[in-house]
Amino acid sequence: MDRIRGYIPGILRHPVGGGLFAVAVIALSILFVGTKLLSDDFIADIDLQQSQQIVHLAQALHHSDLLPTDRDELQAQLPELAESYKFDDLVQETIFGLDIVRFDLYTVSGERIYSSIPGSIPENTVKSEAFVEARRGIPTSAIRDDVPITGTDGEPKDARVLATFGLMEDRAPDDSRGGRPLAILAIYGEVGQSLQGLRTTMWYIVGVFFSGLAVIFLIVYRVSQASRARLQAAHDLLQEQYAAVRNSRERMLAADEAAKRAIAEELHGAVQTKLYAVWMKLGSAAQLIRDNAPEHADTVDAIATEVDLIREDDIRNLSHRLHPSIIRVGALAGLRSLRDYYEQLIPVELQVGTAAEGLEQAGSSRIPERIRLAAYRVAELGLGNIIKHASASKAVVSWNYDVPQNELVISVIDDGKGFDDSEIRKATEVTGIGLTTIDDYADALGGSLELISHVGEGTRLTVRFPFTDQSDDESDGEVKKRSSRRHFGDEPSAQRATSTGLMAGENSGD
Repeated sequence: MDRIRGYIPGILRHPVGGGLFAVAVIALSILFVGTKLLSDDFIADIDLQQSQQIVHLAQALHHSDLLPTDRDELQAQLPELAESYKFDDLVQETIFGLDIVRFDLYTVSGERIYSSIPGSIPENTVKSEAFVEARRGIPTSAIRDDVPITGTDGEPKDARVLATFGLMEDRAPDDSRGGRPLAILAIYGEVGQSLQGLRTTMWYIVGVFFSGLAVIFLIVYRVSQASRARLQAAHDLLQEQYAAVRNSRERMLAADEAAKRAIAEELHGAVQTKLYAVWMKLGSAAQLIRDNAPEHADTVDAIATEVDLIREDDIRNLSHRLHPSIIRVGALAGLRSLRDYYEQLIPVELQVGTAAEGLEQAGSSRIPERIRLAAYRVAELGLGNIIKHASASKAVVSWNYDVPQNELVISVIDDGKGFDDSEIRKATEVTGIGLTTIDDYADALGGSLELISHVGEGTRLTVRFPFTDQSDDESDGEVKKRSSRRHFGDEPSAQRATSTGLMAGENSGD
């Protein structure tokens, strides 16, 4: 039983179980209301039949030769006539076709002068409201449980009966002349068995109905469970495939970063060394030329100086951009280096939240290096897109730690030309390297990409990386503060694109 009770909440939570439960409640309501209505209708029908039987019996008595025509004589002789066998035979022959279990005849004063069951207890006419109403000329019926009747075996038995009382006058009911009250006729029809049979039939119907519901539920439940199992299996397979794709993207990014690092190390090492050797040889050559042909020495010195600048500036900067070793210090240090680099092209404001700043103190960082690198790449690619496509006058890079959501948030904002919804849809069809790579970084680390833009009011690119600070010494004041965020454009009316759809730059550039 306890095990069955344990299944009930699950069945009710199931859509099919809940629906069938609602149907069952409605069916039970219909059952009780319907049983009451059918019972009332059945009783009303029996009441009408018994009232008609009283009228029929009164007519039969007046049209027989038993009752005298004189009113006074009829009033005086009625008790004696009621005791005669002819009167009893007439009553037995007249009342038929119903489950009549007893018939009584009372004087208007309430004295019983005839009963089809002589040994039965007479009606207490003083307290009988139905008797009083019948004496006023109003046929009245009432359900009674205290009327003794005799069964087919001759033994008394308890039964539920409908007692109908009607007035008999000293003139036949079809006589156009008026009559005076003569007696009260009482017919008792057994209705208990019929009512019980009616209710039993209704319960059988309901039982069959609920059995059908149970069968339907079991079939639908089994089918839905099988469908749910198949859907779960398909969902698990998709999750595995998605995890495999994410791992593949992460491996591709890792391989890409490894290749960039190798190239950077090669440039920083061998290439710079070779250029340094060339610079040294050019210096020696310049000295020889200065001794033999002084007019050409300045040209060779200029070439040597240019090679040295390429070695020191271009190769070093390119090496650092291919592999930003500065992120080993911290994400904030990397973002500052990006700001310094791109400020040569466009004014860049760096906004850092207190919570994010608190993650990197005393020359160390609690942020994993892969997230630091991803944030650096997002800012780098976002600023690159602004330079190439946005026609902006300024840019903002925002770096914050959303403590309640456990997310590190990098945003790149501009006040450029922006784009509308149709261009976002076009951007989803034309792949650009910039946002594609940003989306790869976001997805590989389980994050999300959001792009908000409005024509003429700029663009906001935001990437969120899941991160939980496990440090025990972080104060509540540091983790609950947020950085102020600036944005250009009308965010409420902006168009949005998520990491699952948008893979292109502002003008489908990279």
